[in-house]
Amino acid sequence: MFVFLIFLWIFIVTALAVYLGRTPKGRGWLRILRRSKKLWAAILCLFVVVGLIAIAFYFQASPKPKKIEDRLLFSKYAANMVQQLAYPEEMTLDSSCKMDQVMPELAYILPSLLTIHKETVTEKRVVPRLSRLDNKLVLHLDGYKVFVNRGSKLLKRVKKDLGPRYKVSLTTQNANHTLTITYKGTLWDNEQLCGLPVLEAATKEGVDPSLLMALIRHTSDFRFDYTGPDRTRGLLALNRGTGLDQIFIGAQLLKKSLKENKTTEDAVASLYPIKRLRETSADWRKNPLRRTWVEQVIGDSRFYKNNGL
Repeated sequence: MFVFLIFLWIFIVTALAVYLGRTPKGRGWLRILRRSKKLWAAILCLFVVVGLIAIAFYFQASPKPKKIEDRLLFSKYAANMVQQLAYPEEMTLDSSCKMDQVMPELAYILPSLLTIHKETVTEKRVVPRLSRLDNKLVLHLDGYKVFVNRGSKLLKRVKKDLGPRYKVSLTTQNANHTLTITYKGTLWDNEQLCGLPVLEAATKEGVDPSLLMALIRHTSDFRFDYTGPDRTRGLLALNRGTGLDQIFIGAQLLKKSLKENKTTEDAVASLYPIKRLRETSADWRKNPLRRTWVEQVIGDSRFYKNNGL
């Protein structure tokens, strides 16, 4: 804006000088002006003042909200989840396992690995020990003296369930067996990473996780730094809760709305992110924006459900 104003003034001064230079009287005024040291000092002071104002405006302008480190939020969530899994009957954490560098793509598969271990190794089951969860998942199954059939079954099932994006290996030395998994695919986006916290929140409140996922998608498109038209922020454009907390708050709001409304569509309409339109329109079906939004949420809810959420 300031650059535009500076160029505008330069244009005006240049046009004025050209206009004055077309007459003898104007040329006389220009000669006087060129020789006036006070005038040049005033012009210089004017540019200095404008520059200082521009600098002050730049530094005093309201700071932009700091972008949330999305991966860090999911890493912390995954670390908390892993620590909840680590109780004596299920799994132990090795002292070398760093919980500040957890890779979500690996941490999220840990519950499945423990389930596979239970289902494939049914006799004399030992408690797995987790020693790494950064760029590799390392799970120790120490204590099995004969592990050929068990290990083969376990390895086959893990590879089948995880798919080609995960590199899986099992090494055995006497009674010590180590399952190592490396993720070789592209890093998950926020939509994929939201799947597990959404499932946890929805299970806790007894609501459909597919519907909660669809609400997030059509509210913020899974952006933590989203700002709504009513100065609301976050994944679900609420005026409370930050980061992943809004998923759990959203699950509570969805549960309440489903109880208060006759149909799922009415419940979704009551959660329309623009408060002004939500409160002024009695029948959401008569408002094209709300009606389209509800239809999109319901449609994507079916999509998420059909794709395994």
